[in-house]
Amino acid sequence: MELNIKRMKTYRMFVTLVLFISLQDLDSVLDAQEPQVRVTVSSVADPTHAFPENRLYKGVIRNDGKSHVFVEAVQMPGEVAGHGKFFPCSIQTWDRHEARWRTALKDTLSNFPGKPHVVRIDIEPGAQLEVCRAILPHDAGRVGDKARFLLRLTWTDARPYVSSSPFIVGDDSGANTLGDDHHNNN
Repeated sequence: MELNIKRMKTYRMFVTLVLFISLQDLDSVLDAQEPQVRVTVSSVADPTHAFPENRLYKGVIRNDGKSHVFVEAVQMPGEVAGHGKFFPCSIQTWDRHEARWRTALKDTLSNFPGKPHVVRIDIEPGAQLEVCRAILPHDAGRVGDKARFLLRLTWTDARPYVSSSPFIVGDDSGANTLGDDHHNNN
């Protein structure tokens, strides 16, 4: 009987050790597979001068990883509509009362007429691309709000996504971020 108890204890310790090692290996595999992307924010006074108390905020995705990152965009057809690309980018503002982010402005495929032409953009390692743009607070929020860009990597799925660090609407952004809050799959 005493031998069986020793075997059971040894077996439990062995299983615990194997599980611990397996979970450590799984974490390192997941870390290696997760692309290292971030969205940085900068702003300038409204270049159109149509909204003098507003600023144009730009979000730029940067791929700091070793693998390619793909982001969907709507490619405009040209002519009257222009030749630009539009990305699934949202503006979120912080709700102090509920202590959570609220979507104040969201780009969706239904914002585009007809059947939008969705393309897949390859962001190579080390590359960056402007993906978000908003005139704030004209487009969303109020002066003084804590805000962030949220970029979904596809038009149809809520995840994965990348969010910028928070910034204050009305402030010159780039130097005034409020913390490192750019996570994938939040």
